[in-house]
Amino acid sequence: MDNENFLKAYQFILEHRGEVKPRYRQLFHAMPPMNWCNDPNGFCYFRGKFHLFFQFYPYEPKWGPMHWGHLVSEDLLHYEDLLLALAPSKNESGGCFSGSAIANPFGKDELLIYYTSHNDVNGVVREETSLAISEDGIHFAKKGKVITEEDIPLGYSKKDFRDPKAYYENGYLYLLMATNKDDEGSILIYRGQSVDSFSFHMEIKLKEMGIQPECPDLEKIGDKYLLLFSSLHKERKSTNSYAIMDLDLEQKSYEVLSIGPLDYGPDFYAPQATSANGKIYLTAWLENWKKHYDFFDKGEGWNGSFILPRELTIENDKLVERPLPSFYEHLGEEIHEGKIKEAGLLSFSLKKDESLLLEKDDEYRRVSFLRKDDELSITLYSDSEKVTHSLPYKGEDISVIMDKASLEVYLPSGIYATFAHYFENEEIEVTSSSFSFRPYIG
Repeated sequence: MDNENFLKAYQFILEHRGEVKPRYRQLFHAMPPMNWCNDPNGFCYFRGKFHLFFQFYPYEPKWGPMHWGHLVSEDLLHYEDLLLALAPSKNESGGCFSGSAIANPFGKDELLIYYTSHNDVNGVVREETSLAISEDGIHFAKKGKVITEEDIPLGYSKKDFRDPKAYYENGYLYLLMATNKDDEGSILIYRGQSVDSFSFHMEIKLKEMGIQPECPDLEKIGDKYLLLFSSLHKERKSTNSYAIMDLDLEQKSYEVLSIGPLDYGPDFYAPQATSANGKIYLTAWLENWKKHYDFFDKGEGWNGSFILPRELTIENDKLVERPLPSFYEHLGEEIHEGKIKEAGLLSFSLKKDESLLLEKDDEYRRVSFLRKDDELSITLYSDSEKVTHSLPYKGEDISVIMDKASLEVYLPSGIYATFAHYFENEEIEVTSSSFSFRPYIG
């Protein structure tokens, strides 16, 4: 059944990907070949290339039983589409939900995927952790479940037990699992000394996790640990957070040094990081849940993309996010007046009470930036809604990474606000006393 589902989906992509409309397709953001995507999965560096897997429904531009799409890149700007890595098996009626990938840390040259087997039988939902292995980083063989519902401690949810994140340290392979108990979210950590045998080890629980954390991630930067997670809350909102910690996995103890939001915009979810060549890079879904998806109504044949990866550092116990360094190498000469294209880097400065406007032919094609006392306020109009978000900021310099279907506002203080769907394929008028723009040249 697994192979049958895989071949069916793979053939469908080959036959229909040419039907996707190109007019809003992102130029330098990773995205699916067609139809629906959500969480990035298995973001890793293996044999000299970045691998980005993702939640993927190849048949329609809306959520359905989850498959895993697969992109590879050498620079996180240009991607080769390998189309498909996993398709649901018969005991995964809801699909292959989110997870992670890691090079086998125990000596074998192979890539491991840990993912969530989501099964819904007669309304009874169970989520368990499964393993798939590849010898070439392209073709994966499922090896079965490595954490089952019997391995979940008493009282913790068996229907919300997902998103395994693999982390290796000092001879042990750890899996971080997102779950909840009594409507309070927590992360359970399992560990083992082989790729397919794990036991419960410890718990991390923070009030910021809400009623359910999702997509946990653990990275070590210097002597500090960085914990990432998205959260669902009782008031039906979602948040994305980081926690910088002193963590002793052997002694099962932790201390939170600082905690804060990963992004201040409305279109950022399910972050995942990876290390490569001594640096840490972050990606995330450039969308969010519980919103109107404009591109679905437009019949574009695709829905969703991923942020331009960011480089992460810890400075004075705070997380600092910076644009992908190689992005700057693919920008053209600066433009200081006139209309600009929709893809590139816009830079400007605003003093208190100053504003800048990006304008189309009517008020519903506008983006405005307003500097207030201690914050930057951003108002955007899309086809379906008007949104205003504010970032804490006392400075003046502002950068906006613009692609054909997204904005990522970056401040030198190291924080971001991410927005999807706000530009058409045409030139943009900038209303400001001064600005510079560097077009993306590929």
